[in-house]
Amino acid sequence: MSNTIQPDLPATMYALQAHEFGPPSTSFQYLEIMVPEISRPTQVLVQVYAAGINPAEAKVRSGNISRFFKMPTILGADFSGVIVGKGSKVSSFEIGDKVFGKLRFPLGPQGTYAEYTVVDVEKDAISKKPNNLPFIEAGAVGIAALTAYEAIVNKGRLNTTPSIIIIGASGGVGTYAVQIAKAFGVHVVAVCSGKNASLVKSLGADETVDYLSQEAIESLAYRKNTFDFIVDCVGGDNYYNKMAPTIKNGGVYVSAAGPVKDIGASNVSTLDYLFIVKTFIFRSMFSHYKYVMITGLPKKYLTEGILPLLEKKAIKSIALPENVFGLEDGAKAHEAIESHRTIGKIVLKVKTE
Repeated sequence: MSNTIQPDLPATMYALQAHEFGPPSTSFQYLEIMVPEISRPTQVLVQVYAAGINPAEAKVRSGNISRFFKMPTILGADFSGVIVGKGSKVSSFEIGDKVFGKLRFPLGPQGTYAEYTVVDVEKDAISKKPNNLPFIEAGAVGIAALTAYEAIVNKGRLNTTPSIIIIGASGGVGTYAVQIAKAFGVHVVAVCSGKNASLVKSLGADETVDYLSQEAIESLAYRKNTFDFIVDCVGGDNYYNKMAPTIKNGGVYVSAAGPVKDIGASNVSTLDYLFIVKTFIFRSMFSHYKYVMITGLPKKYLTEGILPLLEKKAIKSIALPENVFGLEDGAKAHEAIESHRTIGKIVLKVKTE
């Protein structure tokens, strides 16, 4: 059997290519290239409507993590859109299906910062999009929602009456983490800035703590042996040293960001990587709680975990209008994510619904 392709498919598309390491303004080029082709029978071709942006993509583009990645490349993992082509062995999707998900790797060479992308239904995370979910919100889900689900449901300790702290609750992962935790009946103490407290409370947080208030942070740190687990979306030693003592014996400290705050914002050396390994081993071996880092995002949880929550409207994407950029303005989107001050997710709007 041969591949099935929508008959009016164009030969070329527009994409945002990273051509060199460095700042967004010099790295990215918005240009016309060939539409990618299906090369495996388990692949589908998706016309991208929206693509979420994640910190890892900005760190790779900057060259701060490694310069061994090949350029030029099209970055991006998160997507929503419509299937316009399918391989001969794809039976679970049809041309015209509205879908969303994430590619295995956000680093290219054929990512989602483009009008079309190829998705392998056996290797990548892909699901049919709920009718109640706009493409922009669906495109934001991907890595951030799966990270939050992994932290709360799989790494956290969901006992009968769990109580947790979420650090960085107003960010991309944090906004999903608050909602997922509440969907599972968790008491949530959310650490965020005071100006974002109302938003985080609207997502279900039971308490909010202003990280800019030393008094508020110290008051939270004083509640020792209180919480079942902590989800840290920020990283670094500061929060860890203050908040780890609040975990109960046998609890869990889940790091979605690692022991180095904003790693990749500047050049990462071999010593930095060694510090991460050393810190992970030390915290894992010499703590009264379990210390874990998010290192993998099983694709099955998009359909088994995230999709049902979206369908029930138990969770939603936070993609504020000021954080939605056109594909041609991808450089501005990367500048925004590198500010480390954005609320919720940053999304590229590739096609109008």
